[in-house]
Amino acid sequence: MRRAPICLLVAGVGLVGSAIAHADQPDDDAWAEGDDKFSYAWGDPRLASYIGIDVALEGGVGGFTDSDVSDTLLDRGQGVWGLRMTLGTHTPIGLDGAYVGTINGIDTLSDQNINLIGTALEFALRWNILPHFKWNPFVFGGAGWQHYNVTNANVTLADDGIADSDDFATFPMGGGISYRDSSGLTVDLRGTYRFALNSNMIIDRFGNDVSLSSWSANAGLGYEF
Repeated sequence: MRRAPICLLVAGVGLVGSAIAHADQPDDDAWAEGDDKFSYAWGDPRLASYIGIDVALEGGVGGFTDSDVSDTLLDRGQGVWGLRMTLGTHTPIGLDGAYVGTINGIDTLSDQNINLIGTALEFALRWNILPHFKWNPFVFGGAGWQHYNVTNANVTLADDGIADSDDFATFPMGGGISYRDSSGLTVDLRGTYRFALNSNMIIDRFGNDVSLSSWSANAGLGYEF
């Protein structure tokens, strides 16, 4: 007769243990359907990094905002690629750090394959509008360093209207939206405007400096942990 209470006790302990173990498991759809999808908590205990760290490869298109640039560069757009790390994808405010590369063909009568190659390092503060939701819109703004150089040609500002290289500060700003899967896979779509400060690599036909402020539209594929 004593076996029944003992069995019930063992079964009860087993059920409680199973419930506790199940409660400790992360809900893959919590940020899509849970009560905390609009939370502004400064972290997520389901993530190994707690704050969310994302590393992504990016590619896209871009161009210069000043139409006078097309007098020197081919009016065919700009190829853009990059590598970006974000610290704080699951916090209200995060930090983006990125390498951005660009390429433009230069309009010339020569048969040479002459290109304008851009290399940039950028850092920006990022406001995650829905830091714990599967779809996270964001806006950002920051500062960076931009280097341009002309390849496969010897050019001068006085003779060709374009110098062989230039370095200047930029101020990137923009917005986008990211999607994060429960596996850690992330997809990022963003648009960026980069204000160029004191760029004097290109002059127009009147001898005035042409602004090298630019824009880009990128897609990124990354992993978050």
